[in-house]
Amino acid sequence: MTATPRMSPGLAGFLDRAGSGAGARLLRETGLPHRRLEAWRYTNPRSLSEQVFAAPSQPDAATLSALLGTLPDLPGRRVTFVNGVASEGDAGADAGGIDRKSSDTAISPLTVLNRALRQPGLTLEIGEGVDEGIVSLATLNQHETLSSTHLHHRIHLKRGARLVLLDFEKGDGPYLANPVYDFDVGPDATLAHIRIIEDSRAAESLSVIEARVAAGGVYNSFTLVLGGALSRQEIYAHLIEEGAAVHINGAQLIGTGQTGDITSVINHSAAHCQSRQTVANVIYGRGKGVFQGKVVVAPHAQKTDGFQMNQALLLSPEAEINSKPELEIYADDVKCSHGATVGAIDGEQLFYLRTRGIDETRAREMLIEAFLMEVIALAPCEALLPFLHQRVAASANLRHVS
Repeated sequence: MTATPRMSPGLAGFLDRAGSGAGARLLRETGLPHRRLEAWRYTNPRSLSEQVFAAPSQPDAATLSALLGTLPDLPGRRVTFVNGVASEGDAGADAGGIDRKSSDTAISPLTVLNRALRQPGLTLEIGEGVDEGIVSLATLNQHETLSSTHLHHRIHLKRGARLVLLDFEKGDGPYLANPVYDFDVGPDATLAHIRIIEDSRAAESLSVIEARVAAGGVYNSFTLVLGGALSRQEIYAHLIEEGAAVHINGAQLIGTGQTGDITSVINHSAAHCQSRQTVANVIYGRGKGVFQGKVVVAPHAQKTDGFQMNQALLLSPEAEINSKPELEIYADDVKCSHGATVGAIDGEQLFYLRTRGIDETRAREMLIEAFLMEVIALAPCEALLPFLHQRVAASANLRHVS
């Protein structure tokens, strides 16, 4: 006789909300992520299993208006979601369904959770040769009780199209944000994706980005993590035709009570493709940073060019960084490498600034900003660099480290 495994309160709560469809069945089979999975070795998702997340409720008109008023000035056309529902802007027609393409072979538990409780998100299709400019995607959460949202965004760029997606996420109260992004970048198209995470310190943001890039196409992303108790971004990039490229860069400024996790898998499935990844972490107090980057090169993906770098500035003895780069190469004519650096603030640089009359607090702040700005400069839209600098300068975390 085989004992039936005990279902956790969290999984039971999600299944109650998911109903009886295919998404619910898949979630029941797969379960929630846990530490026994190698991909979750460094990040503890225990709260997902131990807590019950309710369906989100919508704020009244006055609260909604106040909430929208907290948004910074976002450029371009703006589409806003509040508690998982489009509140302003044209979100596009969502195709719905749970069907997906062949790249689903190694499906993430976070994707399964999203599928079971999927909410329609931003859907865009950019026509051949069209330069759409900047589109701002604002995601706001405001919850008094523990709730979760599961937006599904889909963007397709046809041949030669261009788009800059400024993706801004913030909130108040306890919640789980579990968005999934499906990107198709057509031949010679370019998708620049800048993501800024400023979630509540009582919130968790667990997202999945899946990008398929065709010949000559580019997916160029930058993520800035400033908030949330737990932030994990999984990126699965698929270079499916010759000459495709991905750039996955990011910066995390986190402290006590926070875990920031950037995990990526880049699949080189065609020859003459390029990938670049640089992630910088500034960690203070008892904060914890995680970087897991895996590059997989298929046997026929000759002339692959891949590079990864993880940098960490640890500002206290209790600060923690876990770095796990991986290269899995089956072709024999490739150029792939990775590196990592870990250190503290340079005493000589600090002394130099102090001798120029700068007090120690400001001097430390300047050195931290300089460390972050070097990576922020890799963000794919030069016009948005001042906005990124502004978000770092306004971050409460920056004041704490000083």
